[in-house]
Amino acid sequence: MDGQTSIIASAIIPASPERVWAIACDTSRYPEWVENTLQVLRTDGPARPGATMEELTRIAGPWKSVTRWRVTEFDPPRRQVQQGEGVSTAKDMAVIIELSPARAARTADAARRPGLVRLHMHRAGRLCG
Repeated sequence: MDGQTSIIASAIIPASPERVWAIACDTSRYPEWVENTLQVLRTDGPARPGATMEELTRIAGPWKSVTRWRVTEFDPPRRQVQQGEGVSTAKDMAVIIELSPARAARTADAARRPGLVRLHMHRAGRLCG
């Protein structure tokens, strides 16, 4: 992908898919788990098709920017896509949040922790230009 940059984070969470999805849709809680999101300035509420939110984001060092996101794809409890709007730091950027079942490394772990969910977050787009 010429001119494209991707930032990918993934975590295995010992919780039900419904619980993880509820937190992933609670845009007011993004500063708790989305790196570089310092504050949610405005939100339409939980993520849903067409919903928007604005966040104060750390860009680099002391530099910050207000970023606006719109939910453009919504397939609960599996996938949502948020498209950046307006400001140059978010233009042509997308955030993709996906949930999938996670497998425990050992069978004994699966027996003790049956509710493992993989949360995969991918930011992709053009950072310059």
